Amino acid sequence: MHILFSLPVLVQLQIAAICQEAGMHAVRKNRYVILPKDFEKGYRANVKKPDTDFEFYK
Repeated sequence: MHILFSLPVLVQLQIAAICQEAGMHAVRKNRYVILPKDFEKGYRANVKKPDTDFEFYK
């Protein structure tokens, strides 16, 4: 728990968003247990952007 207090706020918010998204994936699948694949989906939804999205084309 001590490590969370030393992380920057933005990183803490990203971790919280990933965990919340993982929980929502589990709920949508009618599960009470969050699986590693739920965390992977949450990570892809919140942090990792596709390599095909280039900012200078927007």
